[in-house]
Amino acid sequence: MTVAVSAGAGREAPAAPRHRSLRSRKKREAALAYLFILPALLIFSVFVFYPFLRNFKLALYENPPYPNLPSHYVGLHQAATVLSSSAFLQSLLSTILFVLMVAPTGSSPICPFARCGSAIRCAAPSGWRWRSPRTASSRASPSTA
Repeated sequence: MTVAVSAGAGREAPAAPRHRSLRSRKKREAALAYLFILPALLIFSVFVFYPFLRNFKLALYENPPYPNLPSHYVGLHQAATVLSSSAFLQSLLSTILFVLMVAPTGSSPICPFARCGSAIRCAAPSGWRWRSPRTASSRASPSTA
């Protein structure tokens, strides 16, 4: 336990508990992490959330083919009609088949390189650390710690 000596009385006073400083440090780190994530969330909400909600709202109305005519509220009936149509189900099936055929073949050439990189890092001696390419030396060197 660490103690601090007060200047006036010459008595030893217990230092502040360490768990409080760790807790406040974790709170600061969490706040900083949220601060870093905030721009990405703003951009994501502008380009994903807003269009999704706007399109959902538009799906609840039947829009006339000519501009400046009023649109009529139809609720989820229009969405149910679209989701149960044979054209939608056929396009959904085509999309699923496309993803199942293209995704594995598109990522398979990359897998050996990813495994090679992880194998090199795993095979390094335990006292060695990897330096960033931006440092003066880009090869592995023994750690000083």
